[in-house]
Amino acid sequence: MPKKILMITSLFFLLLLTACNEETRAVEKLKEENPRDIKKVAEAFPKDVQKELEAPTKFPFKSKNADLTFASEPAGDPKGKIIMTEFIFGNGVDSVLHATTYHNKNTSFDSDGKKPKTVKLKDGTKATIVNNSKTSKVIRWKKDGLYHSIMLIKSPKSKKEYSIKDIVKTADSMHH
Repeated sequence: MPKKILMITSLFFLLLLTACNEETRAVEKLKEENPRDIKKVAEAFPKDVQKELEAPTKFPFKSKNADLTFASEPAGDPKGKIIMTEFIFGNGVDSVLHATTYHNKNTSFDSDGKKPKTVKLKDGTKATIVNNSKTSKVIRWKKDGLYHSIMLIKSPKSKKEYSIKDIVKTADSMHH
């Protein structure tokens, strides 16, 4: 009996480690799959920004392409002060997802004075629902001193329906 428990426990931890390894390699995987685009841009950033890069591993659509963009001071300088980084994913047809991280620790999001609607991420973080229209879904949250945003945009002609739950699943899958 104890051998069975030991085997089951060992198998559980092996599966847990494998799952964690896959999730924590989100940015590395994107760099491997897109060496000229994502890897080149990501590795030009200062080391502290490279450590803060986060990308999702789950999408509300099948991602066919990915890109990494950024805003900096001076503009276009990956060695300058990085204000924000953004992974952009598209399904190649009619939908695009933006996963943005704001690297300025003093970033804040203004509100229009109204109490915003919120949703909880799986780790308990409260995310603000910024937009929930037919063609655009946006949530944002603060975690570990950084602000993040997920924005899903689809063509008005698209038959596919997306929900806030879809982008919450994407936000829940954000990893370094």
